[in-house]
Amino acid sequence: MFVYQNLLFEIGVEELPPGFINPALKQLREKAERLFGKYRLYVGSYRVEGTPRRLILCVQNLVSRQADLVREHRGPAKRIAFDKNGNPTKAAIGFARGKGKTVHDLIVKQTPKGKYIAVVQKESGKPTEELLPELLKKLLQSLTFPKTMRWGRHEIRFARPISWLLALFGEEPVTFQIDRIESGRVTYGHRWISPGPFAVKNADHYFEIMEQAGVCYDMAQRKQRTLSEMRDAAQKHDMELVENPALLDTVSNIVEIPHAVVGCFHTDFLELPDEMIITAIERHQKCFALRLPDGRLAPKFIQVSNSDPKNDDNVRVGSERVIAARLADARFFYLEDCKTPLSEKTLLLKNVIFQKDLGSIYEKVERMKSICKKLSESLSLSPEEKANSLRAAHLAKADLVSNMIGEKEFAKLQGFMGWKYAEMDGEHPAVAQAIFEHYMPRYANDQLPETIEGAVTSLADKFDTITGCFGVGITPTGSQDPYALRRAALGIVRIILDREFDLSLQSILDHALERLQGKLKQSADETLKNIEGFFRRRLDSILREEGFDYDITDAALTISFDNFIDTRKRAKAIQNMRRHPDFDSIATANKRVTNILKKTGVSSKLYQKVDPNKFDQEEEKALYRAYQEKRSIVEQHIDERAYDRALGLLVELRQPIDNFFDHVFVMVEDQGVRNNRLALMREIKRTFDRIADFSRIVVSAE
Repeated sequence: MFVYQNLLFEIGVEELPPGFINPALKQLREKAERLFGKYRLYVGSYRVEGTPRRLILCVQNLVSRQADLVREHRGPAKRIAFDKNGNPTKAAIGFARGKGKTVHDLIVKQTPKGKYIAVVQKESGKPTEELLPELLKKLLQSLTFPKTMRWGRHEIRFARPISWLLALFGEEPVTFQIDRIESGRVTYGHRWISPGPFAVKNADHYFEIMEQAGVCYDMAQRKQRTLSEMRDAAQKHDMELVENPALLDTVSNIVEIPHAVVGCFHTDFLELPDEMIITAIERHQKCFALRLPDGRLAPKFIQVSNSDPKNDDNVRVGSERVIAARLADARFFYLEDCKTPLSEKTLLLKNVIFQKDLGSIYEKVERMKSICKKLSESLSLSPEEKANSLRAAHLAKADLVSNMIGEKEFAKLQGFMGWKYAEMDGEHPAVAQAIFEHYMPRYANDQLPETIEGAVTSLADKFDTITGCFGVGITPTGSQDPYALRRAALGIVRIILDREFDLSLQSILDHALERLQGKLKQSADETLKNIEGFFRRRLDSILREEGFDYDITDAALTISFDNFIDTRKRAKAIQNMRRHPDFDSIATANKRVTNILKKTGVSSKLYQKVDPNKFDQEEEKALYRAYQEKRSIVEQHIDERAYDRALGLLVELRQPIDNFFDHVFVMVEDQGVRNNRLALMREIKRTFDRIADFSRIVVSAE
C-alpha cells in the first residue's frame, strides 16, 4: 500500500535580483512537473513560493514509491517466429534473447496486420527516497537565468551564490551534494530580524518557522502587505500614494517582510515638473512619491525597507541623501536645457545616427515632416492643424540631445521633456502636446494620442521607421525586433481605427518609400509588398481582438486591406450577416463558383459580357433577372460603404443561385453557352468580391 508524504525543497541564496524571482518560480514548477512525471512519481499538487533569499518548492502528497513500468515489445510475425510444427525459429530465439527472455516468455498478439509475437517486460518501481537525490539535483541544475555567476571555489553557475539547501521528504532529510554544497534540514530566517539557523521537522513546520522568523514567503500576500503598509503610512501623513504597479512588483521582490519608511526632500525641488521628480524617486531609489489632498506633489516619499524597524532613521537619511542628489542633478539638467530653444536642438540631431544605412535622426525628422504633409493632405486637415503637425514633427526628436534625456536615468522622459521645453519656448499648445504624444502608443493597451496633431505626427514617425527598416533589410525575426517594428505597426493600426482615418495604406507607404530613394537595399516594389504583408498580419490580429471571427477577417482582408476603416466595415457587415439563415448557403455557393472558375482557368482572365439571349434554361434566366434587378442598388450601397444593406440584398439571391446549380449544367459542350454561364457566375462573384472573398468563410456544415 502506498504512503503519501510532503516534499519540501528550498534553495537558499544571496539576494536575487527582483526580476529573476517570478520566472525562476515558474520554471521551478514546470520543470518539477516534468521531472516527477518522467520518474513516474505520483504527486497531489505543487506549490512554489519565493523571496529574494529563497526559492521554495513544496510537493504535496508525493507517493512513497515509483510506479511500476510495464513495456510490451513486438517482435516478428508469428509465421516467421514459428515453423509449421510450432517450433521456435532462430528469429524467435534471437528476439527473446535480445530482450533478456526465453522463448517460453513469448506471447502471441493479434494486430490489424496479423499475429505477431511479443514479450512483456516489467520494471519494478523504486522507493521515492532513493530517487529524490538525483531528481532534486537535476531540478536545481535545470534552472536558467538571464545572467549567472560562479563564486568561491565552486564550479556550479547560478543567479547568485547558493548559501544552503533544505530538502525533506516527510520528516526525513533528502541528502545529496552539488559542488560541495550539501542538503539537509537546516534553513535560515530573515537576514536581520531573525537570522537562524533553524532545524526543520517537516513542511508544515518549515512554514511556521518562516512566519516566526519574519519571512513573508507568499508572494501575493507580500505584495498586498507592501501596498497596505505604504497606504497606511501615506494616510498617517494625510497624503495619497502615487501608485505604480510595476514598481510594486519590483519592491515586493526586494524584501522578505515589507516595512514602509517615509522620507522627505526640500520643497525647492517642487518647482520641477512632477514627472521629473517622480522619475528620480522611482528609478533611482525604488521609492514611491506622495501627493497632497489637493493633488499637488508632496515633498515626501515612501521607501519599502527590508531592515529592522529599529534602523528606520538610517534608512530614511540614506534615501533622502541619494534622492536629494538626484533631484539636484535633474534641476541642473533642466535649467541648462531651458537656456537653448528646442528648435536649435533639432539641428544637433544631424550628429546623432538613427541607423547606419538610414542616416541621422535629423534626416528622419525631415522624412517625418514630408509624411506629415502627405497625411495632412489626405485627411483634409485645416491649415492650422497641418502647420501644427509639421511643427511638431520638426521638434519631435529635439529633446534627445538635451542634457536631461542624455542621462540614462531620465531617458524614459523622452517626449515628455520635449513637451515641457516646447511649452517654455512658447510653442502652440497643440504642438507641445503632439511632441509628447508622437511616441504613443508606447506599449500594448497604452493610451492613444488625444490631439489630431499628435496622431498625425505619431503615424509619420512610425511609417518612416517601418519603411526605412524594411527598406534596408531590418525585419522582425522570432523574438528579435530591435526597432520595435511590430509595436509601431500595431500603433499605426490602432490610431487609424480609433480615429477612423480614411487613408490608403499603399499611398502613404509609396510616399514614405520615395523619401528613402538611394537608401533602399531592395526595390521599392519588393519592400512595399513585404510591408503590406506585415500590416495585414497586424490588422488581422487587432480585428480578431475586437471579436471578429478568424475566417471573416481572412475573407475581408483577402479582397483588400488598403483602407483599414473600409476593411473593418466590411468585416462587421459580414459578422452581422452571419446570423442570417441563408448566409451559409450563399457562402457555399461562392465556394462552388470559385472552384469552377479555378478549374476552367477563367478566374484570372478578362471575361466576356453576359449575353442574356444565349440563356436557354429558365433557372439561368431567373438568376440573371434577379441579379440585374439588384445590381445597381447593391453597387451604390457598396460605393457608399453601406455594406449591411448591400449584403441584405445579395443574400436574397440565395434561392435563384440554388436553383441555378440544381438545374443548370455549366460545363456543356457548346462553348458559347458554357462561356456565357461562366460569365454570369463571374459577374455575380465579382460583386460579392467587392465586399469579401466568401469562399474563405467556414460554413457550419464544414
